[in-house]
Amino acid sequence: MRLLSYKKMRNGTYRVLFDEGTSMDLYEDVILQYDLLLHKEVTDTDLLKIKKDNEMYDTYFVALKALKMRLRSKKELMIYLEKKEYPKDCIENALQKLEQQGYLDDLNYASAYVHEQMITTSKGPLRIRLDLLQKQISEDAVKEALKDYSEEMELEKIDKIINRMKKQNRNRGGFVLKKKITNFLLQQGFSSSLVHQEVNAESFEMDENLAKREYEKLYRSLSSKYSGYELERRIQAKMYQKGLSYKED
Repeated sequence: MRLLSYKKMRNGTYRVLFDEGTSMDLYEDVILQYDLLLHKEVTDTDLLKIKKDNEMYDTYFVALKALKMRLRSKKELMIYLEKKEYPKDCIENALQKLEQQGYLDDLNYASAYVHEQMITTSKGPLRIRLDLLQKQISEDAVKEALKDYSEEMELEKIDKIINRMKKQNRNRGGFVLKKKITNFLLQQGFSSSLVHQEVNAESFEMDENLAKREYEKLYRSLSSKYSGYELERRIQAKMYQKGLSYKED
């Protein structure tokens, strides 16, 4: 098989045309590696090696491009390449090469992830730790990255969430609101001791005016269906669900 011509493509490869009418898109490094000059004869054995090495380069450059688009963990990048159906050996070669070059670093990824989640979400350190472990980041890398999520920052985050939720739930009071906020903070992965410390320091006293307004609202909506003891029982049940208590004189 004789090489007839080259044509440079937009993706940085060269389209190589052979005298049999077949063509291949090859990376420049592969062309140089096999000294593919015009009119050179290429054996079938050489062609198989060229195709394999070119696939290795292709896997690497696709992986590198994916990392430039956004930071990824080693596991995420591996899954990304597997979905593109690259051979296992090509994927392993690309990942190893990227790690050696410093482009793929799970500690850097974990640190960036921690900072992003701290800024953009309501997640606590325990929830972030779980996220990273599910991405198959090593325990050591996760532990190191979470050093940036200090106890001081955790307390600040907890207090902001408490204040926000109190404002968003003005129609709730007492133990119901306290329980709701506590459960949310624990589900978000904040330290149990810090959550209870900060929640217990907050006031969740029932607003009498709020309770009265809620009572009157429920009375208007339920009095068309119930009366007497049954009406009062249903109103108080609804009030209890919201952590409120009120009875008309």
